Amino acid sequence: MRFEWKKYKLTSLLIAVCVVVYIITVMTFGRETMSASQAIQAGGFNPLLIQYNHEYWRFITANFIHFGILHLLVNCYSLYNVGSFMERTFKPKHYAFILLISGIFTNVLPYIMYFLFGIGTFSVGGGISGVIFGLLGAMCVIAYRYKGVYYHIYRQLLPNILLMFGISILLPNISLWGHLGGFIGGILATWIVSYFIDKKKNQPLYN
Repeated sequence: MRFEWKKYKLTSLLIAVCVVVYIITVMTFGRETMSASQAIQAGGFNPLLIQYNHEYWRFITANFIHFGILHLLVNCYSLYNVGSFMERTFKPKHYAFILLISGIFTNVLPYIMYFLFGIGTFSVGGGISGVIFGLLGAMCVIAYRYKGVYYHIYRQLLPNILLMFGISILLPNISLWGHLGGFIGGILATWIVSYFIDKKKNQPLYN
């Protein structure tokens, strides 16, 4: 697969940040796989640190840390595959907004679940996979609102989306609430974007 860095600048930037952060964590901790305490030092998400230390920046920084090389490679590969299509679909400012909201919601929903029900009190979260789910949520919205080729691609992706949620439920070390949060964030952000696009009839959805 040819990696077209210049064509998909925002997606490439996200991947580059993830790779650089991973290299820094390996150099800092001297191992390819981080422990929970090391992930905390690197900016990982933990609800107690949000509630009591008010470290709200973790809602964003946690998206860029990865716990091992396989975690990093799988996420970056998936991000490129989904992100390249979505970046080609939206204008840069709209795509950036969807990425941002997806990333924030990836950690906001787990925090809400902790705050309301005490779920994940001592968990440490990290990874860009919530943003990937956000882009899948964005795909669902544009398939519903604009049909055509988007609906065709959505039909092809639906089994994979269901499979990914199934894996999130079955594997305890994967954050179901983080993935669901990113998915919801992508849906909300894309609905907002598409609303304003539809108000400007002369403005196309795509670049």
